[in-house]
Amino acid sequence: MRNRIYLLLAALLLCSIRLQAQTAGDQAKDYLAKLNKRQVNGIEVTFSSFTQGRATAEGIVRMPIPDPDEKNTITCALINPSTGKIIAYELAIERLPEPTKLKITIKPADYGSIEEINAVKEKELKLLEVLWPTKRGYALTSLPSPPEPIVINITDVIKIPLWVNAGTEWGVIGDQLRFAIAKEPPPEPAKDFTLDDVKFKLAGFRLIINGEVRSGESKDLDLDGGPLPSFFLPGKGFFLLSLRPREGLNFQKIGVAEGNKISFSYDGDKYEWVSREPIISQDGRWHIWVFFDPNAKPLPELVEISKLLSKGNCCVFYEYKLDDLPKPTPSKK
Repeated sequence: MRNRIYLLLAALLLCSIRLQAQTAGDQAKDYLAKLNKRQVNGIEVTFSSFTQGRATAEGIVRMPIPDPDEKNTITCALINPSTGKIIAYELAIERLPEPTKLKITIKPADYGSIEEINAVKEKELKLLEVLWPTKRGYALTSLPSPPEPIVINITDVIKIPLWVNAGTEWGVIGDQLRFAIAKEPPPEPAKDFTLDDVKFKLAGFRLIINGEVRSGESKDLDLDGGPLPSFFLPGKGFFLLSLRPREGLNFQKIGVAEGNKISFSYDGDKYEWVSREPIISQDGRWHIWVFFDPNAKPLPELVEISKLLSKGNCCVFYEYKLDDLPKPTPSKK
């Protein structure tokens, strides 16, 4: 159970970090829009907020979190930064023999016991205070009254009360669900395999500088699936790693990846980035290209989060995507 509540909070945090790292408002809006549609068992669910009374849904943020093991079930999570309340629930969709009918089951998410929640909340909820400093004392809450399983027409709309306040400030904030048959995505076109398709895997890593463990040694730290792992070292700058040089940036072929370690030396210092698993799935010794920027600085929130997540607090770690790289300036003819 402890892993369940940790995964919920970790996903909330990682999503929030990515949102705060966005540089363009349109990008953030597009990202959030995708969270409002989920698919399960061939059904697309569209989520939106509804309110009653004096309540307002302004500022409510929807977050993706790991789904449970149960078949045809997804987990929905929302956070209200103005009140510090986090709530999650599980939505199971069963398709019935009649094509237009669905059986809907809604139940509270499994946070685990009070003891398990207390075991992790000091650190993880502190991270939320870093991301949303306007409210102190974030807390997990439960559904006010989970409805009984129901059979609906696919065109029906369901409303789920999430936060209910009594008294003079009475109001309800909830989720409104609409359903549709999910469209089959078009097949992805075939493409040539390149080095950009080779992914680094840095799991539970630690960063060693000149033989001293300076950061990491925490199971909370994973970079998995990106072609451009990187880290920021205060007093030095920003290091970006790649399996090949990148046009328009001064990458240097100074590193080697072998087994569970990347190593390189720069400006008199030796860096070793060690993972608990093989970093590249293909066996062998591979050249690593390193880009260094002495002027780059991370968001202050990322610095504080790194201090909380890592045993050491020297560095901020990133997982860059290809689209994040600066575009080279066209040469003048």
